[in-house]
Amino acid sequence: MRDVCTLAVCAALSMAARAQCPLQLSPVAQLSGGVNGVASAAGVTYVTGYASQLSSPTWGGFARANGSTWAEVDGGLKGAPSWSTFPPIPFGAAVEALNDGTATVVVGGQFVYAGTVAANGLALYDGAAWSAMGAGVNGVVRALAADRQGGVFAGGAFTTVDGVAANRVAHWDGSQWTALGSGVATPGGVVFGMTVTNSGDLVIVGSFQAVGGVAAPGIARWDGAAWHALQGVALAPSFGYAVAGAPNGDLFVGGAVQVGPTPASVARWDGASWSALLPPTFLPPRALEILPDGSLVVQTSSGLSRWRDGSFSVVTTVSGQVTAIDANDRGQLHLGGSFANVGGVFTSNVARLQAACPATAAPFGPGCAWSGGAASLQVDAPAWLGGTYRARADGLPPHAVAASVYGLTPQVAPLWNLLPMTTPGCLTYTSADFVALAAAAGGALVTEQDLPNAPSLVGASLYHQLVVFELDATGACVSVSASNALELTLGVF
Repeated sequence: MRDVCTLAVCAALSMAARAQCPLQLSPVAQLSGGVNGVASAAGVTYVTGYASQLSSPTWGGFARANGSTWAEVDGGLKGAPSWSTFPPIPFGAAVEALNDGTATVVVGGQFVYAGTVAANGLALYDGAAWSAMGAGVNGVVRALAADRQGGVFAGGAFTTVDGVAANRVAHWDGSQWTALGSGVATPGGVVFGMTVTNSGDLVIVGSFQAVGGVAAPGIARWDGAAWHALQGVALAPSFGYAVAGAPNGDLFVGGAVQVGPTPASVARWDGASWSALLPPTFLPPRALEILPDGSLVVQTSSGLSRWRDGSFSVVTTVSGQVTAIDANDRGQLHLGGSFANVGGVFTSNVARLQAACPATAAPFGPGCAWSGGAASLQVDAPAWLGGTYRARADGLPPHAVAASVYGLTPQVAPLWNLLPMTTPGCLTYTSADFVALAAAAGGALVTEQDLPNAPSLVGASLYHQLVVFELDATGACVSVSASNALELTLGVF
């Protein structure tokens, strides 16, 4: 359920608040061996990359953050592959969190073991143990992108996945692999980057000229049934390929890009046309990341830069190549690659920046029970300005309608004063500045609230609570209860 409203206090949009909340370098341990992928799942950040003889014994090509240090994950990646590619050592090329509400991540690259599990180039890690994804690939996985149903797309330089013919790109639905049409034209074609757009389509970029029988120089779109070229833009062979989709439908592409007659290193599709955002560079970008407010983070010739409000500004300097960027719910921005200095500070291959004004959530008053239990409200995605706040409620009646109540002012008042059928002792904890109704399904409900991109609201509090109406088989209300409440602090990334 997406709640649509306008915050009453969205007034003057002063840029001063942004200036007071820059991304700041945060201490994090260094890693020997280059980092190719970064992803966060269930509050944990993972990195993957090279597992060479130069690497630390606690690295192994796959590690998770433990505060400001890194720890190897269950044996890491192992095994010299039987095919030939650079580098001739086990490595992880990409890591992606599944959109299934769990701690599971997918790792792709060039390896034959994940820990002690046989896994040719593809493996699942659920936060506690490794598992294979079928028999794996007969080549190298270079890119991963999660879909919206708990599955994942994989791309790279392979022709089979788990014995299924799939040229350079395939889809995992949680139990099996399928090809996406005839895939990328081979030989020679390689997928280096992919993203799932806000409409659910897959966009791939890489070194290829045709996909699914359609002429598509370096970039193509899969709509679930067929491949399509993206008119007005092309990618030439280069050292860098990157693609990212924004929640508003914008699409950003990095590499040796051609926008009509104009060469560029970063281009943007705004839903109607392509535009060149950056001129060509010697080393085109290899990573793009969209922050909650829709702004773009990318490495430019000036360092790590941010595109927002129609222009670029430098976030920090970087000496070397950034190949992976990941923003997580805690306001952390992790950089991975092959670099030695970030912001004037010596750091090897991985760096962390922290939002100075993070979005936070804290409990604010308990709920009250209905006849079979109590509704529990928790945060799925924090309240970042310009983004979408998402909360999940469990423990609702099997047949129920919930009122999602948001307020700008905390209050404690008896709910039965307003609704006589309320469970005794039920309290409200927020003013009802806006309310949205939705039907629960299977005792659960997900609510979403789009937040304005209003810097003047940084640090403001927003309160959220559910009022739950239990229904009988005829649809009549038989009781009213309430979830716990949450106090949200509005943050800016």
